[in-house]
Amino acid sequence: MDDVTRAAAGIKATEQRLARVGPVIGRATSGDGEVVVEVTPGGGLRDVRIGPAALRMNTDALAREILALARRAERVAGGQLHHAVSGVLDRAAQEELVALGIERAEDEGDDEAGPLLRRPL
Repeated sequence: MDDVTRAAAGIKATEQRLARVGPVIGRATSGDGEVVVEVTPGGGLRDVRIGPAALRMNTDALAREILALARRAERVAGGQLHHAVSGVLDRAAQEELVALGIERAEDEGDDEAGPLLRRPL
């Protein structure tokens, strides 16, 4: 198999694998469930949901919580993307994802966030 045929097969396999996985979205949720952030690989915000209790927080603390959740969700999305393409991309291509800022994450899943929303206001 020549390089072009191998590359085409790799692209086809990646498309099929991503189609099975569905959209690659990272989600992180605050400890009390009041703030949920979803991002795409690379950190593009997709959704931010803020519950009533979180709206009573100090605005600076809420902003820090949202940013922390977005970073956590980005790691989750990056991990999902790396997992989805791991069988079809060679090591160099996977390293290019890292160079682009899409980090490999060790199975973080939907993570609960820091203590900010666990403390009484």
